[in-house]
Amino acid sequence: MVEKNVRNRKQILALAAVVGVFAPAAMSSAAVIRHVVAAGNWSSTTVWSTTSGGTAGASYPNGIDDSALMSSGSSNRSVALDVDVVLGTLSVTDRKPL
Repeated sequence: MVEKNVRNRKQILALAAVVGVFAPAAMSSAAVIRHVVAAGNWSSTTVWSTTSGGTAGASYPNGIDDSALMSSGSSNRSVALDVDVVLGTLSVTDRKPL
């Protein structure tokens, strides 16, 4: 009886170890990086791109691992925060010549 309990405990510990290794990967979502390419509302896909200076149409960043990169470049880009957002990184720069 004692031997059976020890074997069951080992099986439970092995299963817990496997779940502990794979569960975080299954639950986490991929981080996204989005670039502002036009003025508009934060939630609008016409504002966001997956690349700097790229074509608009990307989803807006909203996740603890997500990054929003805002650079004015040669034109001002105003983005109105029209939704609640959680971000890992928000980078705002002005690259206009002095």
